[in-house]
Amino acid sequence: MSSKLRQPPRTLVTLLLLALGSAAGTPQAPPALPTTATPQPPSLEQYCVTPQNASSNVCEALSNGLCTKELTTEGCHQALQAPIQQFCGNPSAANTAVCLAYKKSECPDGLSILLCDKKLSQGFFGGLFEQIAKNAQLRDAAGLLIIGVLTLLVGMASQKIRVLDARLGDPMRLRPRTSGYRTRGVNVILVGLGGAGKTSIVRALSGCGEANPAAATVPRLKVKLYSVVQEIDVIDGESSLLHDLNRIYIEDYEGQQFGNRLHDGTVRKREELIPSTVIVLVVDLFYPSKPSNQKLPSRDSWEESRVRENLKQYPEGVLNSIKLMTPKCSRVCLFINKADLVQPYDDHVEAAIMKRFQPLREDIDNEFQGCETTTIIGSAASGWGVSGVDPTSKRAVTLLEFISGALCLIDFGKAK
Repeated sequence: MSSKLRQPPRTLVTLLLLALGSAAGTPQAPPALPTTATPQPPSLEQYCVTPQNASSNVCEALSNGLCTKELTTEGCHQALQAPIQQFCGNPSAANTAVCLAYKKSECPDGLSILLCDKKLSQGFFGGLFEQIAKNAQLRDAAGLLIIGVLTLLVGMASQKIRVLDARLGDPMRLRPRTSGYRTRGVNVILVGLGGAGKTSIVRALSGCGEANPAAATVPRLKVKLYSVVQEIDVIDGESSLLHDLNRIYIEDYEGQQFGNRLHDGTVRKREELIPSTVIVLVVDLFYPSKPSNQKLPSRDSWEESRVRENLKQYPEGVLNSIKLMTPKCSRVCLFINKADLVQPYDDHVEAAIMKRFQPLREDIDNEFQGCETTTIIGSAASGWGVSGVDPTSKRAVTLLEFISGALCLIDFGKAK
């Protein structure tokens, strides 16, 4: 008796799933995502166009013909690591600097293109320093050589300093006299109102920046002390022989404070060695500027009230007191300052200035009979009349020339 296999009954759920599958058809795969192409690195030609890249190693290699413009930066770096003999085997590279050096055996086989190029750019000293850095014995030898050279230079400098000290040092301090020249000196006394231009005269004579017209004179003694040194050579044929060493000592006094000058030990000691033989009375045509470093404007005439104030500084008896304090005085100069501020300046203006100070000039001549007296009109700020001559003025004598005429030999026997 035959029997049939019985199929399991289909449930309602199964039938619904089959129906839905038939209606939807064959399932499709999801759409593929779009692909992005990998960016290519720029060529050397593109990379080196940017200014900040121009000084890079690869761009320098491009300009030296060590890398072609089609290479990338990475490709150029790799190419520079190639042995020099491999690179120079290419005929197109024969005229590059590294291949010329390779032909001269300056770059040996096996050395990379980069190291050969670096060696050429460093030069002799760069290669030497590189060898010293790698070799301890060379480093020690180089250190000893540097110490020896520095010791030699210090010794030479010390010797020059000793020579200069003996020659230019203040003779009032004990030191041996250097042969080959004579030392002459003169002691100058500057007297005048504050702001009249005494310190500016010192600055014009010496170029001393410490001679600051804006700084007040020392309150205790109302004096500043300066020293100007002039070294003069006399040319004899093809040789140069030092002849004179001139020292100009300057005492800067405010107003009538010069009476205290001999109370200072330094001044008194120098007076014994170099007597005060030159007196410069400084007057001016204008009040000092405020602030003092500001330049005064030009005017067509002087300030009469300032001129009167200057003249009042020398009543009867004051010039005689100055004379008594400087018994060996041989020269007296009246320096009229700030004349450059009178514009226009001509012979008529100069004559008018001379006439305005004529009473004081006559008093000086009368009080200092037997001394050489002069009047100089000028400008301490510009140097006119101090160390230079105004081409528009007929007066050719400068204060420096007038002072230098009183130079005398210094007796070193008294410098103890």
